[in-house]
Amino acid sequence: MSSKRLPGKMLKMLGNMTIIDRVYSNLKKTEGVSKIIVATSEDETDLPLVNHCYKNKITCFRGSLQDVASRFLHISQAENEAAFVRISGDSPIIDPKLVGQLIRKFEEGCFDLVTNVHERTYPKGQSVEVFSSKIFNKSYQLFKTPDHFEHVSSYYYENADAFNIKNIRSGGNYNDINLSIDTPEDYKRLELLAVEYGESLYNWRDSANKYSELFLNA
Repeated sequence: MSSKRLPGKMLKMLGNMTIIDRVYSNLKKTEGVSKIIVATSEDETDLPLVNHCYKNKITCFRGSLQDVASRFLHISQAENEAAFVRISGDSPIIDPKLVGQLIRKFEEGCFDLVTNVHERTYPKGQSVEVFSSKIFNKSYQLFKTPDHFEHVSSYYYENADAFNIKNIRSGGNYNDINLSIDTPEDYKRLELLAVEYGESLYNWRDSANKYSELFLNA
């Protein structure tokens, strides 16, 4: 909620739902997910988000504002699951089938991390990372820079030779498509997309093509 570029963005309306509710609603359709947890901060600016989650019966964890990775560390230790999936809260049209695809890939092999951003060929806003909890708990002790703690996975990518990382590619190149919300301009574009196409925004490829039609071909 303390985003400098778009303050309070998680509770902004996108069509008929808030951004956080859209993320949560999409992830509820994902196969292979046992629990969905909003990992936010203890900062007072995030209290409205916490209250919203409580009101709507969404499980919420509060941790460090700056050390985002520690939130995942505490949750993974408390839940005691073999793996966890990281989805950014600014991805309101995340494709649940894409998330499920990466979960299945993780289950098929002995990977430390399954991702689609080590080489980005999917649109922004469709980023999925599936972490081995055991490896993450060990790796966190090696994090050093602010970037490691803020972006959670950057240590893995900087030290890729030390990990078994599986990167999933889209079969094309959609990295010029932005389906995330970071700025007021992003918000206006996705708001228009949501109004134009409504509940049909579940398939990432369809969403990318509709975004391209509205904005890149204008």
